[in-house]
Amino acid sequence: MSRKIKVGIIGLGMGKFHLQVLRQLKDAQVLAIADVDGKLLKEISEEFNTPYSFTDYKALLELREIDAVCIATPNYLHAPMAIDAFKMGKHVLCEKPLAANVKEAENMVREAKKNKRYLMVGLCNRFRRDTQFLKDFIQKGKMGRIYYAHGTWFRRGEESLSSLNQRGWFVQREKSGGGVLIDLGVHLIDLALYLMNSPEVLSVSGVAYNNFACKMGMDVEDTVVSFLRLKGGATLQIELSWAINAERKECVSLSLFGTKAGAIMETFSYERAEPLRIFTSRSDIVPKIDLDNLWGQALRLQHKHFLECIRKRRKPQPDGEEGLKIMRIMEAIYKSASKGVEVKL
Repeated sequence: MSRKIKVGIIGLGMGKFHLQVLRQLKDAQVLAIADVDGKLLKEISEEFNTPYSFTDYKALLELREIDAVCIATPNYLHAPMAIDAFKMGKHVLCEKPLAANVKEAENMVREAKKNKRYLMVGLCNRFRRDTQFLKDFIQKGKMGRIYYAHGTWFRRGEESLSSLNQRGWFVQREKSGGGVLIDLGVHLIDLALYLMNSPEVLSVSGVAYNNFACKMGMDVEDTVVSFLRLKGGATLQIELSWAINAERKECVSLSLFGTKAGAIMETFSYERAEPLRIFTSRSDIVPKIDLDNLWGQALRLQHKHFLECIRKRRKPQPDGEEGLKIMRIMEAIYKSASKGVEVKL
């Protein structure tokens, strides 16, 4: 395939960011966009001069020229839209989480295989510059055996919930599939396991709280603490909150501890990150990594990878199977939290 890969974007909330990135890639052409909000659709169509625009995503899928679609709609729509896309012969890059629940995610993976199309899940933190540096450092054996990892994503106070509440579906369990775990936890869990070389998760223990979200009528959790036991003896702890009384307005960190070195990645917003820091018994290492626009660059590299996989006919990473794995882990955490017991996978 030497021509440009023609892409359609479904959902223009988050999808607008995907549109901006895809327009920068010489191998791609955004041929069509779709959104149920006619006003938003018209604004973005005029701003980016897209050839086709539809309020019905099925009309977009009927365009024979389109090779792939990017799905950036509410979680409960991921599965039906992706399945329709596979049936129409399109490859799919789906925003995280893969679906609203495990059953829907399983259906997506099955239909992708059945129709011989690629399914990639948008866990773009894998493509960050600091992530890739640390991944290479680990693969060279410089961390030794990683036996423990600890991830935190905290947002401070109830004010952060107000903006989420305005998004409607986002805080309705039936449509979102959950709260802070399925929103933020999906990123941290995937990133930690990716850096730890994807060990099998044997069991999980989780606790979920709704101390603040319930005041706004939300039926999803605002805080989750979870502990994962991994094959080989390693462990992973994840702490998440949309509304905790913490020091900073937003604090995101992932620490890994190995027998030869430890490392910490910290991000306090999408715009700014702290340098990756690596610690050994002899010295501290602060690699020279460009920290500007980490998230935007990660999104760009994610799309570049997806397009290259379509062109070269190879499986993208993370693919649907990996997205399904994270869905199963999160479902087990929810089950553990509701029953008050450790859950085996």
